[in-house]
Amino acid sequence: MMITSHSGAMGCCLPSARLAHTDANKKTSPHAIFVQSADAPLLKKAIECDVLVVGLGNAGACAAIEASENTKNKVIVADRFGSGGASYHSGGVFYAGGGTPAQKACGFGKDTTEDMYKFLVHEQAENADKGMLERFCKSSLENMTWLEDKIKVNFKPYKLHPTKVGFPPDYASLYFSGNEGTYPANSLCFPAARGHRPAGKGHTGKHVYHALQRMIISRGIPIKTSHKLEQLIVNADGNVVGARLLALRSPAKYIYNFIGNRANYQGVQIFPPFEPVRRVLLKTLEKLFGKTVIIRAKKGVVLSTGGFMWNRKLVAKYAPEFLKGKPIGTCGDDGTAITVGEAAGGATSQLHLNSIAKFYTPPDEMAKGVLVDQQGKRITSETYYGGSIGDAILMHHGAHARLIVDKKIMKKARNEAWHADMAWSMRVFAFLNGYVNHRKGRTLKQLAARCGVDAAELEKTIAKYNEGAAAQKDAQFGKDKKYLQPISTPPYYGINNNIRNQIFVSPCFSLGGLSVDNDTGEVLRKEPQGDQKVIKGLYAAGRAATGVCTAKYFSGLSIGDCVFSGRRAGRHLSSL
Repeated sequence: MMITSHSGAMGCCLPSARLAHTDANKKTSPHAIFVQSADAPLLKKAIECDVLVVGLGNAGACAAIEASENTKNKVIVADRFGSGGASYHSGGVFYAGGGTPAQKACGFGKDTTEDMYKFLVHEQAENADKGMLERFCKSSLENMTWLEDKIKVNFKPYKLHPTKVGFPPDYASLYFSGNEGTYPANSLCFPAARGHRPAGKGHTGKHVYHALQRMIISRGIPIKTSHKLEQLIVNADGNVVGARLLALRSPAKYIYNFIGNRANYQGVQIFPPFEPVRRVLLKTLEKLFGKTVIIRAKKGVVLSTGGFMWNRKLVAKYAPEFLKGKPIGTCGDDGTAITVGEAAGGATSQLHLNSIAKFYTPPDEMAKGVLVDQQGKRITSETYYGGSIGDAILMHHGAHARLIVDKKIMKKARNEAWHADMAWSMRVFAFLNGYVNHRKGRTLKQLAARCGVDAAELEKTIAKYNEGAAAQKDAQFGKDKKYLQPISTPPYYGINNNIRNQIFVSPCFSLGGLSVDNDTGEVLRKEPQGDQKVIKGLYAAGRAATGVCTAKYFSGLSIGDCVFSGRRAGRHLSSL
């Protein structure tokens, strides 16, 4: 169910010309308005609330729910398209550990938050924000309980999917959603499955979102859809006191929501050239039917508008190499939080980091192959999470890779594609790689020529790999014995794992955002003023903030971070 609202009944609507007049010393920018006092003309007729949450995905929903725990707080939620954002369209996987009910039922009851912390610190490596990761892990079990018991997200029946997979089939509620079971992580801490999938068919992100949405509605929190954030309002002390939004009038807002939601996800995702047309249509509607709404927030504004992967100019500026991937999410992931947050004096971090993935498993049999670059050299362990594999291909091997398999592996992989239990999205990739997305050769030399790979080096790599497979030991990357099998039965296949491949695509999204205080979720100042290191009245959550993924992403960490960071901001606002 999507929510609509009638902002005219609640809104203070001002013509755009009036916004140029403020009594500020600082010059108003396209993304921030500076006022000197609470008596500024701009604020006198504004809608008033205690907490304004901008962006209604899972992070914004969690922030609104927690802020409303203080019954004295008047909370308003404003959202651009009323669609649930990337959270709604996601798999819905929640990353949690420490002995959750699902873990106990599936044989991982020994998992601890300490093991979870060790694993995440290891994977995030030198980019790890240890303070944030510690808080994330310590709150993991409580957040899981909150989702199940209070929000009523159903994760039952508790069943484990045992094999490597990008997204599990419908029957599973728990799986290894990262590199937990692979070397060297499995030698450093308890190898526990921590990816929790809600019950339902296909991608179940909508079930988590709807459960959160029902809680918001039950508390009478107004949801103002078709409201686009344009500027934050900043007082003389450099603190945020409100926001200026552009609201679409009826009936144009219904067309606006359709273009921003369904036409984006089901149109642009399938046919990217539609993207410029979508932008023009949205801007035209905003110009013809938009009206300015000023909302004053006495305690704070929470930015939860998503990442910036659909703002190709920002990607080109901060992470140009990731333009080669296929952006996922929604067109609401346009970097709004970054642009308005920076204009208000906020700091950003890790904007150069994105997640880019290659999921060739399932079929599980494909993990027995050898992943090589154009020089014919092996890239990494083929059993790693798709995000780790995609990152290695893009950042360290020129964005080119081939998964080399032989007749035996391909035959079993094709059989899995037809008969194994897997999510429909995974089955599509399985069929593409098994029947379309590869080159074939009678010999490794012939295959190398057809794939544009150095033949001599490829033969050397496969020979070395086969020696290790015969001895059941992968000295290079520590690949599990289960997946060690000589590549020796012709014909040979080279599955195209190039990042720019438009058949077997590389899903990509941003990880960096506004820098926040680990305890409160308040946005840090780019230039601290004495002891004042945060911007009072401004919070960021979800992909709008730099979160627990500071280097590597695993399935479930986005939703996990949304709940963690959203609740953190809401709790702090509730305590004020």
